[in-house]
Amino acid sequence: MKENLSVAFLLISLLAGTAAGSTVESFELSPEPAGNEIGDIIFDGEGVWVTSDNGISYSLELGASWENFLPGISSSGLSGYRGFVVFAASHEELYEEELYPAGDGFFITTDAGLNWTNYTPEQAVGIGKLAYDIGLEKDSTIWAACFYGGLIKSEDKGESWVNVFVDTADTEINYNDLTHRFFATTIDTSTEPNTIWAGTAAGIFKSTDGGWEWLGWNHASSGISGNFIVALAIQYLPDSSKVVWASTRQALSADEWDCVSYTTDEGENWHTFDYNMTVWNFSFRDSMVYAATTGGLCISSDFGVSWDTLEIVDCGTGESSIDPEVVSVLYQDGKLFAGTSDGLAIKDIDAPCWDILLVSPSTLPLNAPKTYFFPNPFSQEKHSRGYFVFSSTEPDNATITVFNFAMEEVGKPIVDYPVPAGEDVRIPWDGTDADGEMLANGIYSYRVEFSSGRSLWGKLAILR
Repeated sequence: MKENLSVAFLLISLLAGTAAGSTVESFELSPEPAGNEIGDIIFDGEGVWVTSDNGISYSLELGASWENFLPGISSSGLSGYRGFVVFAASHEELYEEELYPAGDGFFITTDAGLNWTNYTPEQAVGIGKLAYDIGLEKDSTIWAACFYGGLIKSEDKGESWVNVFVDTADTEINYNDLTHRFFATTIDTSTEPNTIWAGTAAGIFKSTDGGWEWLGWNHASSGISGNFIVALAIQYLPDSSKVVWASTRQALSADEWDCVSYTTDEGENWHTFDYNMTVWNFSFRDSMVYAATTGGLCISSDFGVSWDTLEIVDCGTGESSIDPEVVSVLYQDGKLFAGTSDGLAIKDIDAPCWDILLVSPSTLPLNAPKTYFFPNPFSQEKHSRGYFVFSSTEPDNATITVFNFAMEEVGKPIVDYPVPAGEDVRIPWDGTDADGEMLANGIYSYRVEFSSGRSLWGKLAILR
């Protein structure tokens, strides 16, 4: 989720650290979030926060308008409570023609985004050292699940951080130990003290005493479908009972599989199913369970026994134009939010279609090009397709041509695409040449040439 108008900068540079205590000014209010490639979606008790490839966005009106912060910064994790928000910054670093995830620490605000402070604990800075999930306790203690950095916590709102080990005999991080690789965490604030749940590459762990002692469950011991835990969430039911849900993916064992697993008794017993399902995120509406999955947005009314897929149909076009993979979901106050690499989709719970929010070229800064391509960089292995985005004040036809570094024409031109007046056009492209082969890694220019004689230019990057 790393699209940025300055493509070359993303490919070759590291994110510059922001000085502690520095103030980051927000954009003006916008009708859409700052970026199209959506990450996490949360409700902090007052408003909705959304991360994207271009910073973080905040709406007090359930998506009717947005205030955008931290432009150009991507995220790998997010948590918040009533204006206290922790944003895990990250980027993808190019090394020997391969992209690797890398952390840039945390940006933290205590005033709903008016001021942000960048903290850079060594466990969350560098290749592999990034936080994939964040949890907050009632007393503002922060827990972060880091890939190479382990499970870390801060009891002073990010000023200092310590590692917490699920095996209390451990004292130092060992990247080869799968119980030191964390991908998910969630906090049950209904208990006193709060219950900490954490997901690793070796199963699920729980602490009820602030992390001093831990209980653990894995595929062999408890029957969860897999040991690679990429999401944890707590469903609070109307009868005051609760369910802990986990995305339990295959790790090392051949008899593991991707599915969901859940417990209704604090882990004493775990339940799973024999189907395959890869889940990135959960949300809940009373007894209903929403799951953001590689196959779309799914809903279950029988605690995972069966699932229906909710088709995301654009109210404006009547077409299902969103990438089928959904990476995040939120239900809040009658609204359903779904995050994909093709934009943020929002709908009223009983509505037949969705509003799909995309960054419009007309709302970009004055010095920005009035066309862009996303996701950028584009990888056919990660994205089924990318999009050229632009608009015209008059009805027209457009031809799109892609050029390599030497300004030689590559790929198959998109010819005479009809462009209505005053609407953003989003034209899909799969990154292949005239023979259907994926273009080589590199920076490419493209030209949008209108039949009226006008032209727009943009850039895109391909990383296989």
